[in-house]
Amino acid sequence: MRALRRRVRHQLRDVAARIRWEGPRTAVATSRTFQQLGRLCGSAPGRYGPFVERELSCADLRGAIGRLAALPAAERARLPGISAPRAAQSLAGAVVGHTVMKLTGLRTVTICSWALREGVLLRHLEDGPSWWAEIARLSEKETAAAEPVPLRIAASLG
Repeated sequence: MRALRRRVRHQLRDVAARIRWEGPRTAVATSRTFQQLGRLCGSAPGRYGPFVERELSCADLRGAIGRLAALPAAERARLPGISAPRAAQSLAGAVVGHTVMKLTGLRTVTICSWALREGVLLRHLEDGPSWWAEIARLSEKETAAAEPVPLRIAASLG
């Protein structure tokens, strides 16, 4: 565990310093691993729907590390939220997540069930397939840095 934590800290120290300097107000975790860790730490189950607020605290995640480390992967799959296919990686995910939160000074993150895949799908639905062709064209020319495809900021519904 000590070596894993050291390795994660080493890999993330530069980006963590930048994030601390920028001082984000909101942090969102979008991976399935974070969803499962959030559930393990007491977040509402998925059956409550996508609009239920789910958060994961650094302190709760720290407690989950000890809980996960004490069990073999097969037994982790019996814990709330931890699926059998992801049970083996749940401990590493918890260590990485906790370390990121500590290094960046985040006390909590909001768990979001939507991630990159859903964003790509929504962009495709809104703009059709032409936007992806533009990304491919830029990639082929290796000029993506000179001609970035603009990102969209989602408008608040509230």
